[in-house]
Amino acid sequence: MSKLLVFRNILILLPYRIYSYKFYTKNLNIGVVLKKYSIPAVVFAGGKSSRMGKDKSLLPFGGFPTLIEFQFSKLKKIFNKVYISWKSEKVDLGKDVSIFDIEPNIFAPTIGLLSIFDKLESEYIFIFSVDAPFFGEREIGKVMDTFQNHIGEYEIYIPQHREGLEPMIGIYSRKLYPKIAHMVQDGNHKLKSLISNSKVLKIDFDEVEPFTNLNYWNEYQKARDRI
Repeated sequence: MSKLLVFRNILILLPYRIYSYKFYTKNLNIGVVLKKYSIPAVVFAGGKSSRMGKDKSLLPFGGFPTLIEFQFSKLKKIFNKVYISWKSEKVDLGKDVSIFDIEPNIFAPTIGLLSIFDKLESEYIFIFSVDAPFFGEREIGKVMDTFQNHIGEYEIYIPQHREGLEPMIGIYSRKLYPKIAHMVQDGNHKLKSLISNSKVLKIDFDEVEPFTNLNYWNEYQKARDRI
């Protein structure tokens, strides 16, 4: 390849990367990711949204018709395979994207985890709550890089900050399946119980803001105005 051609390629790629970095850092606190991760990512979008009063995953957000599509689009830039965990298909995101809960009448992440491991063959999965729109590429990259540096040493890799753990964002191992199945059988759906009985790597984050959840209508309005 000639020097001129190399230089032209740099000129073509550089504006895109600079634009992506400035746009996302300003609005969503996301950086530039130049690679895609091979483990599957799953957006959890099957909750009741009882505090919101309506299905939060279907609210418009960030220029997308729904929050689901916003999160799905973000993860597609970072992971090779992205799925949605839900009770039923709410929006059309393409073929073989849906992972339906094996227990449609139980609203719990434990059911989602079992359903995911039943469908996917991966040893690890990255899970991501639909209502955490400001946890961006930079933060996901930190979780993934930490996981890759300690792969096989732990069963769960999740963020923590000064206000606590974030179990609905992180990486879970297939080795947890028997524990989760036993919990479900006993009617225990608390991820805290799973975490307390598993090998967990807690990944420290200084900032709390990226973990902002949209549980109430006023929180959604504030988040929407930030975009």
